[in-house]
Amino acid sequence: MVCRDVTWKHVFKRDRKLIYMVLLGIASIVVYGFHVSSHLPTVVEPSKSVIKDGGEENQQTTIGTPSQNLNKTPSNSISENRNKHFIICMESGRLGNLMFTYASIYGIASRKNMSVAIDESNPLVKHFKLDATIMKIQSLSGHLKLVEKRPCDFDQALTKFDSNRNVRIERYLQSWRYFPHVEDKIRSQFVFSDSTKALADGILNKIREERSLTANASATLVGIHYRRGDLVAKYYQDFGYQLAPVEYIKRAMEYFRSRYSHVTFVLATESPDFLKDLLKDSSVIHVTGGTAIADMAIMARCDHLIQTTGTYGWWSGFLNNGTVVYYKYPAREGSVLRKLFSSDYSSFFYPKWTGME
Repeated sequence: MVCRDVTWKHVFKRDRKLIYMVLLGIASIVVYGFHVSSHLPTVVEPSKSVIKDGGEENQQTTIGTPSQNLNKTPSNSISENRNKHFIICMESGRLGNLMFTYASIYGIASRKNMSVAIDESNPLVKHFKLDATIMKIQSLSGHLKLVEKRPCDFDQALTKFDSNRNVRIERYLQSWRYFPHVEDKIRSQFVFSDSTKALADGILNKIREERSLTANASATLVGIHYRRGDLVAKYYQDFGYQLAPVEYIKRAMEYFRSRYSHVTFVLATESPDFLKDLLKDSSVIHVTGGTAIADMAIMARCDHLIQTTGTYGWWSGFLNNGTVVYYKYPAREGSVLRKLFSSDYSSFFYPKWTGME
């Protein structure tokens, strides 16, 4: 019995030590795990949602994959103060259209305390320093889709939505009324690159030197953007586009001659042959920077500007710091195009400009 008790006590002591060792091991693992987890980044799994937009059912993720933004955001960026949801900026044509879509999306996003998402392939990413998240747009989905009623008018309904989700607004949004509260921020983003500015300034400075009478009598450079080209095609004519007549250009030229001294007109157009008579005027010089962005920089950096038709000329005027004159009737009355504007064009043309016919 004594032998049996001694053996039992020995076993009990041995097992107790084993239990202590096991408990100590478990405690060590718990402490180590807590220490490691506290130093690891939080990983959020993409959530899945099924959203019906326009009768279509899509199962999509709500987390995008931003790419590296080679263009730093401007110093007045407001993205840091916005919530995590985006308004998606879709491509909408060429340079002028793209700028309108981005500016309007940016204006809506600022009012809704949201951020702008733009695809890395969008040409604006290459030309400007945008206050936006640059990513592969197809990775940012599960969004609400909204469609404008009239491309060249302000649609208040596009600002009435739940900002606690991603939103895609289509498509052109060609109205300054979407962004009057962020005009300065938009101008600070639509700044031409140093190389583009150098090219434009080189051309304009050469003209100014040649046309200035003395050092104290510098030439006044008035840009003329004349769009014709594609607008003469039957499709555009049937749709309702109106070309600005040459008589309008001449009246606008006289407007500036009556207000400024030593005026030289800097013409940017893809249709110089159509303006042969205008080019016989020694005060008119036809220039080209070789690219759309360079020509816009030339027009924007002139002292003043004469527009004709289209969004390219619109943005050349918006970025110009001088007096801007525009052609008042870009659409034929009764046409499909005319119905896309407000009744008096006031939502499209910038109110600080001067309209002529």
